Amino acid sequence: MISLKHLFFLIAFFNLITFAIATDSSLDTGISIFKSYEQSLSPDGKFEVVMINKGEDEVETYFINTETKKLIGAINSAPKDDITALWNNKVSKVVLLLQRGKVGSFLEIFILDSRGRFQQILFNLPKEIENNYKKLQKDSAILFRESTCGLGSWIDDNTVSLIADNSYEKRDKDINYFNHYLASFNVHITKEGKAVLQNIKVIGSLTDKEYDDFVAKHNYQF
Repeated sequence: MISLKHLFFLIAFFNLITFAIATDSSLDTGISIFKSYEQSLSPDGKFEVVMINKGEDEVETYFINTETKKLIGAINSAPKDDITALWNNKVSKVVLLLQRGKVGSFLEIFILDSRGRFQQILFNLPKEIENNYKKLQKDSAILFRESTCGLGSWIDDNTVSLIADNSYEKRDKDINYFNHYLASFNVHITKEGKAVLQNIKVIGSLTDKEYDDFVAKHNYQF
């Protein structure tokens, strides 16, 4: 027969375990996956980006360990229509290309930390792209503008090539034409986990045809 002392010990132990499970976000055996982004799967099949149900009409996006089914890093930007991942050879760093409806696409970089969780590394697009977009916003002849980004390739395990594009439609003398303003650049991740922009090259304004030829030549993913 269990003594009262032992009974209290068992209850306390059970409550402790229950609290640990509830507060440890890495123990996610009961998660409900709403959507898996197949193009985010790592080359070794171990990591993927998923959207999960967090309640009624509430979803959030995370990295998941496909073997343990544990959530290992949140992606805090708004819900995405599509996500493409570019992993380095060691599968320790990844660039995500996030598509978001009609407002274009953007890039986010994450690194795998010593605890086995993905942490975001913040960086800005080249100033040339940001300044050009501000200029387009002030141009009354612009009918449509969109900022998109593209994936290049990992030059080494710490440096990745990327591209940014301000595309816009403009009316001139009763004629509508579509143009792109591009800049390619590298992002280098330092040992301290900082992002440094390198090798910024402003391609400038291109027509649709010139843009398609450039993207195909350099094998960028948009």
